Amino acid sequence: MPFLPIRSTIGALLLVSLAARAADAQASASILTTNGAGSLTTLSTENGFRTSWHQAIPGNFGGSGGENLLLYDRIQGEGKFLSSSTTGSLTTYATHTGWSTSWDQIVAGQFGGSSQDDLLFYDAPSGIGRFYTTGAGGSIALLRTNTGWNQYDTIVPGNFDGSGTTDLFFYSRTRGEGKFLRTDGSGNILLQSHLTTMSKNWDQIVPGDFDGNGTTDLFFYERIRGIAQFWSTNGTGGISLIRGYVGIRSSWDLIVPGNFGGTSHTDLCFYDRTAGEARFAFTDGAGGWALQTVRSTSPRWLHFVAGDFVPGRTSIYAYDGTLRVRIHAVRCMDSDGTRATAITPAEVRQWVDRANLVYSKAGVWIEFDERTDYEVLRNTTINTLDLCREFSSEAQCNVHKQAAETWALRYPCKIVVFFRYGNSPSPTGSGFSSEEANYVAMPGFNNTVTTQYFHDPNTPGHGDAIQGIKLLAHELGHYFGLNHTHVGIDYGNTSNPHAVVAAYLATLSNPTPDSLDGDGGDTWDTPPDPGIDYFHALGWNPADLDREIRINVPALGLDFTFSPDRSNVMSYWALCNGYLRVSPDQVREIREVLHGSKSQILDRCAHYVAGRKLLYGGGCPGTSNLAPTHDVAGTLEIGNAISLEVDNAVAGTSGVLWIGIQPLRLNLAGAGMGTCDLLVNQIVSLPFSTSRSGFARLSIAVPPDPSLVAAAFYSQAALLDLGTATPTKLTTTNGVETVVGGDR
Repeated sequence: MPFLPIRSTIGALLLVSLAARAADAQASASILTTNGAGSLTTLSTENGFRTSWHQAIPGNFGGSGGENLLLYDRIQGEGKFLSSSTTGSLTTYATHTGWSTSWDQIVAGQFGGSSQDDLLFYDAPSGIGRFYTTGAGGSIALLRTNTGWNQYDTIVPGNFDGSGTTDLFFYSRTRGEGKFLRTDGSGNILLQSHLTTMSKNWDQIVPGDFDGNGTTDLFFYERIRGIAQFWSTNGTGGISLIRGYVGIRSSWDLIVPGNFGGTSHTDLCFYDRTAGEARFAFTDGAGGWALQTVRSTSPRWLHFVAGDFVPGRTSIYAYDGTLRVRIHAVRCMDSDGTRATAITPAEVRQWVDRANLVYSKAGVWIEFDERTDYEVLRNTTINTLDLCREFSSEAQCNVHKQAAETWALRYPCKIVVFFRYGNSPSPTGSGFSSEEANYVAMPGFNNTVTTQYFHDPNTPGHGDAIQGIKLLAHELGHYFGLNHTHVGIDYGNTSNPHAVVAAYLATLSNPTPDSLDGDGGDTWDTPPDPGIDYFHALGWNPADLDREIRINVPALGLDFTFSPDRSNVMSYWALCNGYLRVSPDQVREIREVLHGSKSQILDRCAHYVAGRKLLYGGGCPGTSNLAPTHDVAGTLEIGNAISLEVDNAVAGTSGVLWIGIQPLRLNLAGAGMGTCDLLVNQIVSLPFSTSRSGFARLSIAVPPDPSLVAAAFYSQAALLDLGTATPTKLTTTNGVETVVGGDR
């Protein structure tokens, strides 16, 4: 039974790492076991898994007697049943195609009146729940369709009434309600209790026997305030608090129940995907626990699922369908070098690190190499890129957007981020993007200013203006297909925001609570959100989680109360908290977009290498104590011309360009060249002459030969300079490493 995973004295950890790399869209599966004290040992590793599995469901399907696994691919509408062996290998024994792509959750349990596990498929937006029985060989048959199950965030299975059959607990985060329901073995459900005053901030609800009485209890976890609570169930739909904790780490992504300590009650395994760390909590049956040392698990698992996959052991199937994407940061300035955006590679790194705290929750990891993913662009048109409201016409705005689109296509395998000045006298502080765009527009690092709020307004720093460290995460959300959670209501200087909202709703043909849900058409599980300015207009603390909004408009037949999601990355309330979240349906949207309209940054990465360059070493001084410089320009891909350039040199002099396939760092003082270094083990030497401005350019045509992709060459120039103090009258430039890109 997946709701009571306590079947042995020593736990096992089945970590199936679909460690997907965007470079090959492949994944590996590793099975790890535990020794009851928190250590992990690899049992087996398999390769060749896909990256698009939406959910993994364990159970005794078809009466096989052992724990099997159902994988559901929501993008392709496919289900696959797998069995496991004593060695941890996984074997597919049934595949189903043509399934609906709208199932938000699949739950296993004894719903058909037999001892085997059946399946409940749940479509939250439509409120449809379908029970299916399972049969031999991975077959399934419809038992009953239920309707009216309106938008519950999670369905938790468990033996809540002590009968031994699978009951259900429904939880709505938006409405702050929970329902206990019994099943009758024929697909019917019976309401046991309706809890209407639950917290609207629970992130995870975990089933298990935490008080030792044999029935299923519940563990609740809230990330924003670091709250954890054990609650016991009484068999009739009532719950009572066993014990609560505060100050819990807020970065736990997944919490798995299982018998990891060898006792008769349920233990917990906490997992932090961003840090790649796990912690075991061995419970004592009375709400207490003993926390083991954090263990590094390296991969960034997307799913943890408990079950007896290795016979005789409680196991965990963990799925890491990580989609790795790469940022290419472009620091913009005007063509003449003015209006330069203030951004450094280290500051880009800070923004990327914060974004990874968010999108690792969606199984997306953003990579950024300061050496190869950062460049400076002198382009007035792109540097002026801004929101269309900053231009006199949409046509003028589109000139800048089209220039950015065209330039971004140089890096089809990366997310190009333009850090630009904007179209105002002062540098912009805003950013923007969309699913349709091939780039993200961002401001300089310290041009973003926001206000920080804390749940306790007495916290030092409450209300202070701070740098907007969360902005890149927010704009990447737009790039990944997410919309704002809030609606765009202009409150002006009103002190009565309720009247403004009422007037807004009156303009709609059929106003409902969802009319205040800014992304309701795309993601269903974010609550109504009238915008943070509603709180500002009333002088309320936006971070006050206990402060709700009531919209009462009798003329429209509306009277509802809700609590905005203060931590969602796509809301402006997110500035209230250090922790940012994406909802489960936002995760679904992100992954579907990356497998769909944005698949070019994944699919082409399977055979595409981005060309890049790296300047290294330094030149030695010549006339006027100036050192000549060397750079490489152009599209660094096969089938294109690459320009090798020398600048800052003596006018009208001659030189030679050295090209090789290995770098060097050999000081030439012994050859009479002072502080000059030889930076290339040269194979080819090409002569050139500088212009009156001390500039030279050599063009090399790279053949369209796929075997040259990812090949590296190194170049450096030496020049005659009669003004240098060295006996040889020669100076040298820095070196450049060039990696040729293109499709392999």
